[in-house]
Amino acid sequence: MIEDCGTGNDIPVPLTNISSEILEIVLAFLEKHASEEEDRDEDENQELKNCQACADLIKHFPPEKISKIFNIKNDFTPKEEAEVRRENAWDFE
Repeated sequence: MIEDCGTGNDIPVPLTNISSEILEIVLAFLEKHASEEEDRDEDENQELKNCQACADLIKHFPPEKISKIFNIKNDFTPKEEAEVRRENAWDFE
């Protein structure tokens, strides 16, 4: 669990079912975004702007459309998918 997310809330974040490979990618992403813009070089700033542009394009898409765009196969059973949607109802509003 990550106990300090930098928000000052000190709310633990459970990291179940996340591989170390994915966690490394997420942490590298967060580290890049945590640095101040003036501390980054021009290439890093452009890379982050490109990443943000992609995120802005899909942020209001439903999960099914995002999966189709990125060719992500749904390997959940209907029961597992229902459980995920129940646990994360805030994300499906």
